[in-house]
Amino acid sequence: MSFIQSVLEIQQLTRHCVGDKALTDARFRFLPGEHAAFVDAKFKADF
Repeated sequence: MSFIQSVLEIQQLTRHCVGDKALTDARFRFLPGEHAAFVDAKFKADF
């Protein structure tokens, strides 16, 4: 079994969207070659 080094790890992420919690204590791990996007009609990208 081979170990793949993650490119980016995000831990304990909490996001609010128009006063509501959209994510609570989320964790993401991105591997080489992966693509991800967070999309919401009311989401303001301020990070």
